[in-house]
Amino acid sequence: MAHYSTLDEDENRLPEGMTRVGYDADTGRYTYQDSDGSYWEGPSGARYGRLERVEDGGQDAGPHDALLEAQEQRAIKASNKRAWQYMLPFFLIIIVFLLMLFRFLNSSPGGTAPIRCPQDSYSYAIKGGDTCWSIAHLHELSDPQLLRDANPGLDCDNLAIGKEICIPDPNE
Repeated sequence: MAHYSTLDEDENRLPEGMTRVGYDADTGRYTYQDSDGSYWEGPSGARYGRLERVEDGGQDAGPHDALLEAQEQRAIKASNKRAWQYMLPFFLIIIVFLLMLFRFLNSSPGGTAPIRCPQDSYSYAIKGGDTCWSIAHLHELSDPQLLRDANPGLDCDNLAIGKEICIPDPNE
């Protein structure tokens, strides 16, 4: 037998008045009882270590009742955690589905609403590569400033593809 094997016993390792009363194989925790009847648990997977108080000592409850109740509470907490772990992906799928549904319902069928132009002009949808000058030249306007006048707030440096603008009639 090794020289230090006597120091590996409960009497030498546990505080005064503390005795080991149980072991939970599911959690890997040892349960201890002190002289006043309080129950303590060690860390998971360790025979000795920092102890946590589980339940105060009581005169009416037997040692096994308190131990069973503490183990049941731990089992309930663990099963609740596992249940939520299984439910979270389901809730995530529901949330993504609802977000996509709201996005679909809030979008208009044709994208943006058609623009209403005055009588002496007509609408034009901006295409890729269009500039104010090329649009004015295509529609036989003498000056791109006429486009800016017909469309207040038009930014010729930042034309959005698909946006509709009003083109004044060059004959009028």
